[in-house]
Amino acid sequence: MNQILKIILAVSILGATAGFADIKKGKSFYMKKLKAKLGNMNGMKFVSMHTVDEWNELFENDAEGFIENFSEQFPKASKVLNGKSFAKKWNHVRDFAVMYASDSGNVISCE
Repeated sequence: MNQILKIILAVSILGATAGFADIKKGKSFYMKKLKAKLGNMNGMKFVSMHTVDEWNELFENDAEGFIENFSEQFPKASKVLNGKSFAKKWNHVRDFAVMYASDSGNVISCE
């Protein structure tokens, strides 16, 4: 019985921490802060740049790979990507990108 409670508690905690990121917040941050810096690339084109696994890899270590890769490809985005607001929102952007990745099968509504 005690083990079952521990398992339920562990699953609850994992589920709660995974729920902190928000796809809508990620899309909003992309549209408001990143789109203009990434050559006005629409959200669909942005998310379809990579597969789910590729996006997850880019966002490892607090989005280190994403920041490096996109700062190099889009120098105008470097200031935003290295700023405080992105540091607070990168997990939302990751969830947005992963949800609609090229191999996800999901399509963004109302671009």
